[in-house]
Amino acid sequence: MIKAKIVLFTSKTLKDETHPVLLRITQGEKLAYLSMGVSCRLDQWDDGDWLKKNFPNAVRWNNRIRAKLAEAEKYILKQEEEDKPCTPKDVILTLRGETNIVSFFTFTEKEISKMKQAKQLGNADCYETAMNQVKEFMKEKDLLLTEINYKFLTELEAYFRSRGNKPNTISNYMRTIRAIYNRAIKEGLIPESPYPFDQYKIKYQDPMKRAITREDMRKVRDLDLEVDSPLWIARSMFMFSFYAMGMNIIDMALLKSKDIKDGYMHYQRMKTGHEYKIKISTEMQAILDHFCKDKKKGDYVFPIVEHKELDQIRRDIKLKTHLFNDYLKAIAKEVGIQTNLSTYVARHTWATLANRSNVNIGIIAEGLGHRDIKTTQTYLAKFGSEELDKANELITDI
Repeated sequence: MIKAKIVLFTSKTLKDETHPVLLRITQGEKLAYLSMGVSCRLDQWDDGDWLKKNFPNAVRWNNRIRAKLAEAEKYILKQEEEDKPCTPKDVILTLRGETNIVSFFTFTEKEISKMKQAKQLGNADCYETAMNQVKEFMKEKDLLLTEINYKFLTELEAYFRSRGNKPNTISNYMRTIRAIYNRAIKEGLIPESPYPFDQYKIKYQDPMKRAITREDMRKVRDLDLEVDSPLWIARSMFMFSFYAMGMNIIDMALLKSKDIKDGYMHYQRMKTGHEYKIKISTEMQAILDHFCKDKKKGDYVFPIVEHKELDQIRRDIKLKTHLFNDYLKAIAKEVGIQTNLSTYVARHTWATLANRSNVNIGIIAEGLGHRDIKTTQTYLAKFGSEELDKANELITDI
C-alpha cells in the first residue's frame, strides 16, 4: 500500500530557522518527498499536519497543500484500482508533470506482473533476478530508463566482475536488461535513439560442455538406489528429462496427470509457449506409472510443486531444483562421473547425442524448442511429431 501524508520535515532546518513542508509518499521502507514550496517554525505547525492561523496566508497555503495531497491520493487510488505497479517515485514524478520519465524498476515490475499472469515463470524469474541485481548495484536508489546509457552499462558490468560473476552470468543479466529496454521502446516510453546497446556490446563466452556420454548415462540409469529415496527421485527426474527430449525442469514441475493421454505427453513449454506432443517410451511410462499412481487428473506428476500461488510455485521449483542438483552430484560421485551433474545436463546430453547420431539439426531444434534460433527456424515446419518420435527413440536408446 502506498500512502500520502503532509509532514513538517524537521530533519532539515533552513537559515531562517524554519522547516520545509513536504508531501511524503511511503510504500513499506520506500520514501519519496515533494516540496510544498513553504516552510514554517514548529510553533506555526498544527498537530493535524497543517499550518496554524498565526502563519501568514495560512488559509491559502493550506488549500494549496490539500489540493496537492488530494491529487496524490487520487493518482494512487487510480493505480491501485487498475492494478498497476506504482512506487513513491512514480507518484512524485506524476505530480511534477514528469510522467515521461519512467522508473526502470517500476517498468520491470509491471512486465514481471504481465509474465506472471501469463504463467511465464521462467521469463518472470529472469527479469526479477536481473532487476534485483541492478537494485543491489544502485543500493536501492531509483533508476530511470533514460539513465541506462553506455557509461551506466560499463559500470554495471565492472560491478558484476568485481563480485566474481562469470562472463555468461553477466551476459544473461545484460541481455535481460536489454530486453527490458527494448520493451520500453516498443511501448513508446523512451526514444529509439540514442540506443545504448549500439555502443555497449554484450560479451558472451562459449560455455563448458555439460553433456555426458552414453556410457555415463547408463551408469546413472543402472545405479542401485532405494526406491523413493531422495537420490532415486532425483535420478528418475534426470532420466525422464533425457527420455523426454531434454524436457526442462520447470515444465516437468508443471506437468499434470491429465497431460498424459493416448500414449503421448502433451505440454506447453513455459519459456517459449511451444506446444509439445511427445510419444511416451517404455522408459518414460515406467517412471510415469510410479509417480502418477493414485493421482487425480489435476495433480502434478512429479513431487516438486507444493503450493498454489504463483510466487510460491516459483520458489518450490527453485528449491527442489537445487536439492535435485545436490543429489545428482552425489550420484555422479558414486558412479565416477567427473561432470558436474545437474538437471540441465540431461538436456545437453540429449542434444549432444542427437548431433552425434547425425539427427538433422532442425529436428534437434524442434525437440529442444529453440524456435528463436535463426539458423534452425527454416527447418522447424518440415518435421512433425512422427519424425521427432523416431529421432527420440534413436537418441535415448542407451
